[in-house]
Amino acid sequence: GSLPIAHIAIGAVYRNECPAAPFIPLYLIVSGAGSLLLTAHLAFPKFIGWNEDGLGFKSWLYYNISLSLFLFIWFIFGNYHVYSIYPPNYNKDTADPIGVRPHCNRTVYLFAFWTITLIYGFAAFSLLIVGCTFSCLAALKLLTVLPFQEMTE
Repeated sequence: GSLPIAHIAIGAVYRNECPAAPFIPLYLIVSGAGSLLLTAHLAFPKFIGWNEDGLGFKSWLYYNISLSLFLFIWFIFGNYHVYSIYPPNYNKDTADPIGVRPHCNRTVYLFAFWTITLIYGFAAFSLLIVGCTFSCLAALKLLTVLPFQEMTE
């Protein structure tokens, strides 16, 4: 969708605008391109009508697992570079007693920071929903099993 394209665009436009953490724009470009590639590759079998018994399914599966693992490691790599300079210096001309402190463009930094933070928020929300679902199912099972046990005793 549009978020990986925004990653690529913002990373490319501001690729030299973050001397404080020069890997942040690269992180955005690679994660955006990798996400688009994974999405396209996951849709590929459905697009051509390929089934799980088809020729090359294992290589397709290994490729997807490898790319997903790479993107996960790349995500952790991006976390380190984004969070390690928090809060960054947004002003190019800020001087401190030692000299000019490296800056990072506000747009590229905040975009990277908030997309990573939103991914954590989405993951936490998903875990909460899964936990609540399993808790409700367990409670429902207890409510339906216990009355029948009492009747047979």
